[in-house]
Amino acid sequence: IDNIPLTVWFTPSGQLMTGTVPKNAAKVETINAPGFTLAKIFEMGRVERCDLLKVDIEGAEFELFEKTPDEIWNKIFRVVMEVHKDGGRSEKTLVRILEQKGFTVSLKDESSNNPMLWALKKNL
Repeated sequence: IDNIPLTVWFTPSGQLMTGTVPKNAAKVETINAPGFTLAKIFEMGRVERCDLLKVDIEGAEFELFEKTPDEIWNKIFRVVMEVHKDGGRSEKTLVRILEQKGFTVSLKDESSNNPMLWALKKNL
């Protein structure tokens, strides 16, 4: 387990948020959250097959995908996610990784800051 520093912020009404901090944020904090690899999550949950992996990790998907070993990718058959562009990396990085792992990838709203990505394992 790694501790991952997360920047969180609160709206003027007190709602806890993540992502880009707006100028009108009432309060901004950095917290440490436990982080798990997909391999560790699959091990803990004894996952042998994942029909749908829904990813929503606010920009950490690049590191997660890059660190996931092939034996885990072989158990995953569909991926759905909102892409959070990170440090100059774009959805094209994730598309390349998923295609290398045997997925056909579709994108919606590519011109937005957070395009949607769907991936389906070929030969399902």
